[in-house]
Amino acid sequence: MHIIGKHLNAYLTVDNIALALALVGTCLFSILAARAEVRLWRETRHISCRRRQQQFITEGKAHLR
Repeated sequence: MHIIGKHLNAYLTVDNIALALALVGTCLFSILAARAEVRLWRETRHISCRRRQQQFITEGKAHLR
């Protein structure tokens, strides 16, 4: 049991925990951004003018930055 604890402590360093949290945060942000973009495309389907549609999407994406 002591050997398992020793190896576990080697993996649970502050750097590794910070990297894991950064990875999870990046994945979560990517998922939320993709969902927001899908929602934007659904909302812009009714806009007939291509230029207005593109402007609406650009304004919506500005909130994600």
